[in-house]
Amino acid sequence: MKNGITFGNEQVTLQFSRKNGYLEGFTYHGSFTALPSKLWQVETAGKRLSIADMQDFSSKTYANALHLIWQSEDARVIVAISNDEENKLRWNIQAELDNGTVGKVEFPIFEGLRFDTDNELIVTWQNGRLLHNPVENFLSKGLQVPFWMGRGKNAYTNDYPAGLSYQYTAFYAKAQFGYYFATEDPDAYMKSYTYQYNEALHAMDFFITNFPENMGKTTSYCMPYDFVMVLFQGDWQDATNLYRPWAIKQKWCTKKLTEKHIPETVKKTQLWRVNHTDDLLGTRTQEYFDTSVYLRDTLECNLGLHWYGYNQFHEHDWNTPEYFTQELKDSGWPAQLRSWNHKFTDAGIVKIPYTNALLWERTTKSFQTEGGMSVTIKGEGGNFVNEPWTPVQQLTTICPACALWHKKMVDMVQEYVQDLDFDGAYLDQVASFNAMLCFDETHPHPRGGGTWWNDSYHKLLSGVRNVMGRDKIMTTESCCETYVDVFDLFLILDINFQHNAFAAMTEGNVEQLPVSVVGSVVGTHAGPGAVAVAFFSAE
Repeated sequence: MKNGITFGNEQVTLQFSRKNGYLEGFTYHGSFTALPSKLWQVETAGKRLSIADMQDFSSKTYANALHLIWQSEDARVIVAISNDEENKLRWNIQAELDNGTVGKVEFPIFEGLRFDTDNELIVTWQNGRLLHNPVENFLSKGLQVPFWMGRGKNAYTNDYPAGLSYQYTAFYAKAQFGYYFATEDPDAYMKSYTYQYNEALHAMDFFITNFPENMGKTTSYCMPYDFVMVLFQGDWQDATNLYRPWAIKQKWCTKKLTEKHIPETVKKTQLWRVNHTDDLLGTRTQEYFDTSVYLRDTLECNLGLHWYGYNQFHEHDWNTPEYFTQELKDSGWPAQLRSWNHKFTDAGIVKIPYTNALLWERTTKSFQTEGGMSVTIKGEGGNFVNEPWTPVQQLTTICPACALWHKKMVDMVQEYVQDLDFDGAYLDQVASFNAMLCFDETHPHPRGGGTWWNDSYHKLLSGVRNVMGRDKIMTTESCCETYVDVFDLFLILDINFQHNAFAAMTEGNVEQLPVSVVGSVVGTHAGPGAVAVAFFSAE
């Protein structure tokens, strides 16, 4: 300890190399744990700048803070660490380049996290998953993570907002201690969280990737929020309780659940039914009605339908966002569907149609004639993305900042709610699919990262709510915290509903968590397509 730079609080003392600023480890409750970590990495002009590339290192210690300073001929990086009144260690980074531009900024980077006893990892995907011995059972197995729940092989990466529900994670061994990592970001900047297998140590590396506004053009980056680190003792509930006091004070939780206007149809519905996996579901409306009435009577419940196939297709994103082909319109089906909606209503059954708020099928006439390509998400090379849910479809990801897409969503919902008499609408992917960087400089948002993804969806959903009305249901999949102020409820997929990389772990080594850090979960599961209804708000 004598030769290192130390900083900490009553619980933990960090130690850094006096020579180059690398993190060496920490002392917690009198015991030293080695954690040699390079702390940061800045992408610039096709290369990655790290501590090893910096010629000079110095540090400054203040009353309640430590600054680690690296300099080279054309770059300067400062990492600031401070304490707060809750004994949280707050980390921040600032990078300035005299020659070159800033791309991704990986910070903080912790390498070689491990425990020798049984340990657990919280991943806040689809509310929450608890992975038992994640290095042994998951990260080291080379499992390919499906794109819709993250990405990686020998690693797991997912994004916030929406890919992940919350901004915290925890890795702990109840017999020893735990690492609580979080970003306290009140504006929902786009960022990624990565858990990566460290083969040399048979351990886990963890880091956050920050995406600056105007990526690839700006010459500086100052992280606009704090990364928070706490060492704790306990389990996932203790870690969640560290996050919750901050979470319920954010702008998306300004109203308590008791203060929010919730449609009466939501309050009265006791069971939600999903027909996602039914074959030929679009041609079996009578059967769907009969079995819904049977469920209503047998279970003596008020039933709600999360309705796929109302447009007579099995593949539920077919012809999105119009959903009704001209052939279907010519057949008179919309009028028949309106009659069916009245029949369900007379039977006391609530029904909302599946729609998608992110995708536009490129084979539709509207995409070709209305300028669909102009509003697609664009990569740095101008490439666009097709999501491979159904190979024969060309489902292109749309930028939620674009006014054309806002109008498409408003027009779509107006048709369903006002013309076809549905009880609201389900807008898929908003609270479940990861925010995506967009580099199309004709779009009304900063190049690359920023808060624009969350801000854009709030603006879009406000327009949808205005045309829908306050007493119709607006819902989506999963439960990202930043959208609790705009949706009436969230529909969460049960862990057994679809195969995923976590489910590929040894049986019993992954659990679904009822995290719900900003509210409470209520609802009922029904069959193999289990759906839970979740309400989130400050208490």
